[in-house]
Amino acid sequence: MKFSGLILLSFAFVVAGCAQDTAPTGDRPASPSHIVTRTRTVTLFDDLEHKLMTAVEKKDKAALTDLTTEDFELRRSSAPAEPDPRDAWIADELPTYELRDFRNTEMAVHLYGEDTAVVSLNYWQNATVNGKDRSGDFFVVDVWTKHDNAWKLSVRYVAPAERPASKKITDRKPTGKQ
Repeated sequence: MKFSGLILLSFAFVVAGCAQDTAPTGDRPASPSHIVTRTRTVTLFDDLEHKLMTAVEKKDKAALTDLTTEDFELRRSSAPAEPDPRDAWIADELPTYELRDFRNTEMAVHLYGEDTAVVSLNYWQNATVNGKDRSGDFFVVDVWTKHDNAWKLSVRYVAPAERPASKKITDRKPTGKQ
């Protein structure tokens, strides 16, 4: 009798402990503490995005030409009907674009078949264009297409990101867990 009472009491503690781990919204933990594991696909495109912006930072026209398609367009939310074609972007804007620092975070990659990827990310930069400050947070959507087994950027959509002060990218140091 004492033994079965002990088992019943132990069972009650286990059930009570399990009940404390769940939130009122179902089986999800109330405050998840997990490490996000980057997939190979995200790592691949994070590397490509970093190479692209490093080429901009170094004003490396050859690398930019190699990383983009011939019909590449840069589309800004401020002028959606006026895309910048690759050659004009490289010739006109690149010389006046002074990129001092940049950071990509919160990247998502969606593959469509084996030759198209849509990459969205939050991008922060410390930069000037034509001497005007263009530092800040941006939301970027890039469409990458595969050409002869190499990924090339076909179109980039850029819009200023409105983020709460507590979520500013500049306020956070990379943890390796994003």
